[in-house]
Amino acid sequence: MVGSNHQAKKRRKNVHSSTTIITKTGKVIDLWKIYKVKGKILYKSLSGSGHTLTTPPGFAVDYGIFLEARDKGCRFVQFYDREVEIFYTAKIEDFLSKGFRFNRGFGEQVGLSLSKWIKTNTSKISRKLIFEAPYFPFFKDNNGQ
Repeated sequence: MVGSNHQAKKRRKNVHSSTTIITKTGKVIDLWKIYKVKGKILYKSLSGSGHTLTTPPGFAVDYGIFLEARDKGCRFVQFYDREVEIFYTAKIEDFLSKGFRFNRGFGEQVGLSLSKWIKTNTSKISRKLIFEAPYFPFFKDNNGQ
């Protein structure tokens, strides 16, 4: 069973569209304000203590956002954990072949085990690169790009 240490106050009461949620209080949230697309990367900055899956350990993406990003040509998903200053980068194809779908009350999501992510500590990256180009994969894909 997929678990999370995130006890969110916002649960999807009903889904307005594949990328918009309506909270229990009626607030409408556009998920594209949380996720960003930069080049071929779907990016999200987060706090790992509240957004890391616990069983299995990993991260998840809203399924509607994931599909739209894939259809827009994204080839990577990248999360930046602000608490520990670590980038987690994974290939879209890994979500498709090794990921798992679930719905825990926040809408349909697709998760990927932490062991499938490339983990990069920002202390090993030039500060100039982080501030000028914070969205980039830290490995080459199969096509050398």
